[in-house]
Amino acid sequence: MAKSKTPPPALAALSGRLAQGSTSLAALNSRFNHSFEVALDRVEPDPAQNRQHFDEGELTALSDSLKQVGQLSPILVRPHPARPDHYILVAGERRWRAARLAGWTSMVALRFDGDADTAALVENLQRVDLTPLEEAKGLERLMRQRGLKQQEVASLVGKSTVQVSSLLKILTLPAPVLSDLGSDAGATVPRGTLFEIARAPAEQQPKLWALARDGKLNVRTARQAKDEGDLPSPAPAATGTAPRLPAIGKWTRSLQAVKGTSLSKQEREELLALKAAIEAVLAGK
Repeated sequence: MAKSKTPPPALAALSGRLAQGSTSLAALNSRFNHSFEVALDRVEPDPAQNRQHFDEGELTALSDSLKQVGQLSPILVRPHPARPDHYILVAGERRWRAARLAGWTSMVALRFDGDADTAALVENLQRVDLTPLEEAKGLERLMRQRGLKQQEVASLVGKSTVQVSSLLKILTLPAPVLSDLGSDAGATVPRGTLFEIARAPAEQQPKLWALARDGKLNVRTARQAKDEGDLPSPAPAATGTAPRLPAIGKWTRSLQAVKGTSLSKQEREELLALKAAIEAVLAGK
């Protein structure tokens, strides 16, 4: 007898109730929304999503992880205002994209009826760091739409007021700098250096940014330029090839710090995705 096919990636325990034609498994008198299986073609990304750039390598790694261990966390969705039985993503767009890449047709979701902006921003911050520019835009949007002060939005997303102030200061940088910052060219500039540039006099910012983008500026030299009003001399070009993975040491220390401790399901999922990405790089894929 041939073996039965593996059920769809959504939880198999839901299949019985789904077969009854239910579009939501939330009990009418329940305080909590229950998970349900949703067709991926009935889900749309939020056009106001803070994260606009999705790394193809990371999506491939996450897709491989989903194939290996399945979906460990549901995506959050809200009903589409104009399309019945369709949804808009609140949180989990990376998982949704990775599931489509894996060839899935459905996945587990939770209906979310709260503040979508807050949920999307906080969820992204907890899972994969946004770029400083994406964070700044998300924070600014929360403040504008909900009439919040910096201290209030800091408490809402679990950051200090100083951190929120530093991030929002980025939005005052000249338009050409912001355009650069939103591209791959700005991805390698450390946050501390970027914050110092944003605090520098406006006339110095374009030159400081050019130095930082080329890897010739750090926090100390940027602070010195701001305090003394004098730009640092560009460092001579390196004769060797600059390392392309400067965060490896940080990753290693972080992994050593949690060695032997219990991992959450989400941490295990992300570590498996990282493992798949590392193996792909080592294999030259």
